[in-house]
Amino acid sequence: MTIPTTPQQPEPWLRGTYSELPAVLRAVLHAFELAQEDVHKWTADLSDAELQSSPAGLTPLSFHLRHIPGALDRLLTYAEGHQLSAEQLAALRAEQEPGGLRDELFAAFNNGLAAAARRV
Repeated sequence: MTIPTTPQQPEPWLRGTYSELPAVLRAVLHAFELAQEDVHKWTADLSDAELQSSPAGLTPLSFHLRHIPGALDRLLTYAEGHQLSAEQLAALRAEQEPGGLRDELFAAFNNGLAAAARRV
């Protein structure tokens, strides 16, 4: 998955990609791409402090950047008929931990979505 280089690109499902795949798999991959692009679009200018902030007690964006790829990993594990590993359970607990630098959070988010896409 790649981040678009121009904001004028159509949504992933209109780009004609993954045409060799069945429609359902193609739709899943396009949804992953759209989620990744939207996260980058709306959070690109946020600082480390803004990603960690909890205005009005809301959950910080840093949690969501960890939780989205983690949740995909867990859902795909269940879909494959497996139980969660000790490593996945530890990662689930770590999602709740505050902190994380911006570049690290986005790298983990991008890597997690790419890993999920490879499993589809």
